[in-house]
Amino acid sequence: MIERESNSNMAGTAAAKAMLIRLGLSNDAAEEITSATGQNLSEVADFADLGEDEIKRLFSSLKQPGGLTVGGTRNYGIACNMVSQTNFAAMCFLCKHVTKRQDRPLTQGDIQLTKVKKARAMQVMEQNHTDPSVLPVYDVKNWPKTMEMVVQYIEGFRAQDGLDTDHTSILTMHLATMTPTFFIPPSQHISSFSFISW
Repeated sequence: MIERESNSNMAGTAAAKAMLIRLGLSNDAAEEITSATGQNLSEVADFADLGEDEIKRLFSSLKQPGGLTVGGTRNYGIACNMVSQTNFAAMCFLCKHVTKRQDRPLTQGDIQLTKVKKARAMQVMEQNHTDPSVLPVYDVKNWPKTMEMVVQYIEGFRAQDGLDTDHTSILTMHLATMTPTFFIPPSQHISSFSFISW
């Protein structure tokens, strides 16, 4: 049983290392991140849990670890270019988006550079996004137009980490004064980008 788990861990580590190399990291950097004697990050869940500050600290420790090597010489660290760091951060965002927001399975082999770049575009969009601050104006004589404005208002929100932002809760929080009452089927993630097929 222990041997089977060990083989599984080795396979996961190898898959994670191959994934990081695909994203542009050097063999040494990928080895340090995934190995048990290094940062020991190999599972998709590990990468999904990394925040921006943790990613910065990770690469800082890779590039400037300080101390001495096993041979007793000065440890100069491992060079990591900016593109590989950006790809790594986008990969972590992709892992979080698929496994936590969409609640879908994802393996290291599923993560390709094209998907990571797609996730990067979505990450930038979310970082630059601001939620609507003005409530829609409704017209009792033109309910189709009113409903269109309400839908546009709701679609202006984006899901955030650790917060279930479904349609029902938004209507409860922001549109409680609007009449008549209406129902929109709940969705865990309002952003249309949440339904992108990876």
